[in-house]
This record gives sequence, C-alpha cells and structure tokens, in this order.
Amino acid sequence: MRAYRLLVHDDRSPLPQVWNAEMAGDARVAEFCRTRIADSDHVSSIEIWFGATRLCHVRGEARQAA
Repeated sequence: MRAYRLLVHDDRSPLPQVWNAEMAGDARVAEFCRTRIADSDHVSSIEIWFGATRLCHVRGEARQAA
C-alpha cells in the first residue's frame, strides 16, 4: 500500500480539495480518480501526488477535449 495526496478540482470551489488515499499502487489510484471524475458532475480533474512528486493530472475526457 502506498499513501497518495489527491488535489481534487471541483467546479464549486476556487481551491482544490486535498484528499489522502492509501491504495495498492499507481494504476489503482489513477483508476480511482478516473472513476471519481466520471461519476461526478462537478469534479473536473484530480492531481495525484506521491510525496513531493506529482505523478499525473487526470482530467475528464469531455472537459479535456474542450
């Protein structure tokens, strides 16, 4: 298990929400973020951090194409 920090960009707030998540690995946390974005009308993207390193910035497909 690895501990991640997620910065959740929500349309209802000017600042991202900070979530802490403990997951089995990088692929699992990315899958969780893609599902969270797909299931939400308000979450536009999520940054995935491990320690001081930003691993990726997951964006919703419709918003990313716009």
